[in-house]
Amino acid sequence: MNRLLFALLLSLVVSDTAFAGSPAPTNATVGTTSAQILPARPWNGEMRRTGFAIVNDSDVKIYIAFGAPAVVGKGILLMPHGGAVTLVAGVPESAIYAIAESGEVNRVTIMEW
Repeated sequence: MNRLLFALLLSLVVSDTAFAGSPAPTNATVGTTSAQILPARPWNGEMRRTGFAIVNDSDVKIYIAFGAPAVVGKGILLMPHGGAVTLVAGVPESAIYAIAESGEVNRVTIMEW
């Protein structure tokens, strides 16, 4: 059953994406001021965001927000050293923002499809 569900989800992601090829990881630097880490991808008849993963590679907590600047202590919390969020259903089309609890050079790794 799990294999069937995984195959179905994978086929939906692959068939519905407009991004060519396999998603390549990118990095963004997050500081104590909210910054956009992924642009908005509204449906335009040809292209949409069908999923993404964001991993916190830093030593501090990072918060994620959809469609508005991120705020420390609110939104999705990514714990230090590998805290992550992955969405493949209910994926927001809005821009995605991040903010760090402290420090100005905190890295996140991002994959979008």
